[in-house]
Amino acid sequence: MKKLTIIAAIAIFGAANAQKLGATAGFAVLNARVTTPNYYDPSGMPQRGYDASDSQAGGYLGLFGEFGVANNFRFVPGVNLLMAKDSKALQVPLIFKYFIKSSFNVGAGPQLTFDFGSVPAEFKNYYNRTNIGIAFGLGYDFKNNLGIEARYGIQLNDHFKGLPRDAGAAAKLNVINLGVNYKF
Repeated sequence: MKKLTIIAAIAIFGAANAQKLGATAGFAVLNARVTTPNYYDPSGMPQRGYDASDSQAGGYLGLFGEFGVANNFRFVPGVNLLMAKDSKALQVPLIFKYFIKSSFNVGAGPQLTFDFGSVPAEFKNYYNRTNIGIAFGLGYDFKNNLGIEARYGIQLNDHFKGLPRDAGAAAKLNVINLGVNYKF
């Protein structure tokens, strides 16, 4: 919770000093993949590993700031609340945008996601709620301060923590954001 408070404070401070502020909302798809290797249960019997994926559709609401860095470059940090059927998370994209034309842009940068969803009891001691990733996407800004955006975030770290390196278990969450934004 301490990390989350620090990130929120930085985001609020950054937004207060932004050249432009904005709000964003849209559709989100959360794609999770969990794999575990074959293992032996407590009685010594071999058990088959687990490999599954799941997608949930939902939405997001957020705020962002926009800072001019150079002629066609802008830094756009934001804070989004992601909501899906079984998941809630705080997403913090830190995107650098390059404007190819005055309205069309491509962007990439780090993205943090803090998972607030429920965790099965057997994973509670091994679950990392902090997702460190990279995001990239496209956007288009209309002349009336309205814009559209599409972004794909890939998790780089693992949701499992504290397991031996040779355990082979992995859990990743990737997120697609499709939305609109409005600059004040």
